[in-house]
Parts: sequence; C-alpha cells; structure tokens
Amino acid sequence: MIGTIPIVGVSAAENEVEYKYFLNVNDVTYLQMHIAGNKNTDGSAFIDETNKQLFDCVDMNKDGKLSVADVTALQIQISQNN
Repeated sequence: MIGTIPIVGVSAAENEVEYKYFLNVNDVTYLQMHIAGNKNTDGSAFIDETNKQLFDCVDMNKDGKLSVADVTALQIQISQNN
C-alpha cells in the first residue's frame, strides 16, 4: 500500500518474518481505489488480498471482505490516533 510503512521483525517462536503495518490517510485512498476496482499499472490488484497480515490490517470490521465500511472505520481509526 502507498502509505504503509512496514516494520520487519523475526518471530522467535515460529522463526519467520512478521510484518506490522502502520496505516495513514494515503492508505485510505488506496483502499478506496482497490474497492472501486482500480489496478496497478501492471494489472495487479492494489491490495494483495492473499496477504493475510496486510488484509487483516485493512479489514477493519473483520468480516472477511474489503468494503466501504472498512474505509470509514480506517478513517476513524486514523483520526483518533493522530
């Protein structure tokens, strides 16, 4: 995602890379464009919905799909934490 700043760490328990995402207002726009069906210049989706950790970050209401409700919840989350 455009505004996402990934922080990479290694999980000692599973010995695999973990990604944590900090989302900002650029990500709201990116999520809206993804929901609208826009694609990257290479034709790929804006958000890789198969990336569970990333998907879980933007599926704000945890209903298993990305929708306008997630955009609204993300906007509220960002505004309350800035």
